Amino acid sequence: NSNENVLTRAIGMGARAFRARGQVKQRHGFAHFYGHNGIWKREVLDQLNGWRTSVSEDFDTAIEARLLGYHGKYATHIVTGEWAPTSFAEFQKQLKKWAFGTTEIFLKHFLKIIHSPIFRWSEKLDLVLHLLNYAMSPGILFFSFMLLFTNFPSTFLMTFVFAYIAGLAPLLAEAIKCLI
Repeated sequence: NSNENVLTRAIGMGARAFRARGQVKQRHGFAHFYGHNGIWKREVLDQLNGWRTSVSEDFDTAIEARLLGYHGKYATHIVTGEWAPTSFAEFQKQLKKWAFGTTEIFLKHFLKIIHSPIFRWSEKLDLVLHLLNYAMSPGILFFSFMLLFTNFPSTFLMTFVFAYIAGLAPLLAEAIKCLI
């Protein structure tokens, strides 16, 4: 339904960017599992005693599997789709679920991720930036506002913004490519 309205077109563009981002992340970051269009080895789920029961059970289960030494892969030659919310109210509900689930996973796994010898440093950085995404967005707005009305050191703000943008670079590149 990516051509149903302006919202579904924007979400469709984001989904295409996520696929491109996934290809980069499997080499240089954490290969997430987004809860659909995926295949799991039965032995992995057996070792985990099944799916997690958190709000973002897909992401939670993927982190738990990585802590056991497994890792995800993207099958880039297989193209799948999903239905996008068709109204802003539905989309807002979806975003609230993602924000709540991501925060829940941050609280549950942050120390495990940081201290785990299994995660590469690039996976740790990727996951921390991803898990802090919803918390950092208001911070960027706050610091941007401070910069406009004070002599707040711009170096600190730019470092903060760069750390945030670095996690979104593949997504931004794909979005720009789609617009051109």
